[in-house]
Amino acid sequence: MKLRLRLILSLVFALILLTLSTNLSAKQLSITETAEVLWDTIKVSLDSLETETIYFDLVKSNNSAQVAFLLTNMAFEEGYVVLDNKNSDATTVAVMLDNKIIYERHNYILFVKEDTYTYPYFLVNISQNERIVSSNKIYISQAISKKSKSSSRWYEPVMLSAVIGSLVYLIYYGNH
Repeated sequence: MKLRLRLILSLVFALILLTLSTNLSAKQLSITETAEVLWDTIKVSLDSLETETIYFDLVKSNNSAQVAFLLTNMAFEEGYVVLDNKNSDATTVAVMLDNKIIYERHNYILFVKEDTYTYPYFLVNISQNERIVSSNKIYISQAISKKSKSSSRWYEPVMLSAVIGSLVYLIYYGNH
């Protein structure tokens, strides 16, 4: 009996770990895709400026360290020199993360369901010699989180039961 219980608990634990690892890898993939979309937009502006030295100024957020690391790596692969400290000769790429939140409300007969979607939204300013050269808004259409909330209205079940009760009364006593 104890052996079966241990076996079942170990299988449940293994399934939980497997589920968590797939969720973490999906989130990591999302950060990588986000950095790639950012870099594609930034690279177009940097190519038009014909600059070689850049400095990334990212506003701190949950994943800003990972995004900064990926952006720096992509810049190195393209042949750019990335500085750790702000320099007047370097082109500054300022990236600010904001979240666009969209609310959807669904009215059903017995309850109301509210869905909240959060989408990443980036503001990118590229400046050279204390002058802003380019400003872009990058909106990624893949939601990073979804929250659902359901609530019932107190009067709807009362109204529905009154209607059903009236119909039952009419059907049962209507022919007598």
